[in-house]
Amino acid sequence: MPWVSLAKHPRDSQVIDLSPIQAADRITALLAATESRSLEFKRISAKQKGMLEATCAFANSDGGLLVIGVGDAKGLKPGTPPESRLFGVEENIEAFDDFCRNVMQRFAPPITRLHWTRAKQRGLPPTFSGRHTNGRAIGR
Repeated sequence: MPWVSLAKHPRDSQVIDLSPIQAADRITALLAATESRSLEFKRISAKQKGMLEATCAFANSDGGLLVIGVGDAKGLKPGTPPESRLFGVEENIEAFDDFCRNVMQRFAPPITRLHWTRAKQRGLPPTFSGRHTNGRAIGR
């Protein structure tokens, strides 16, 4: 799976867009995974506290994968298809833009090793996953 460093903004040309086949495989694998110290799922919302806390935690540890646009599995009723957790970043694109700006501006020292991948399946909204592999950081 290709990853790329983020220089300014995840919509810049440095984002890796997965093909529909790659996206389908990646999304299926992620939906089958459970949250852990290195994997966190977050729906996009104006309240960014959880996403920023996960980013900071990953930056201050061995790194991790923050998947944005996917809801938690905790709230699913038995028999609910895993795809029902997919909301994508289009659910609140302004909040996603604010989150990206905050990640680039609110941490000291700055998070310099952040990798973004955009996954879009036909008929589903795009989902971003960011891999954080940086050293110590604190939110401002």
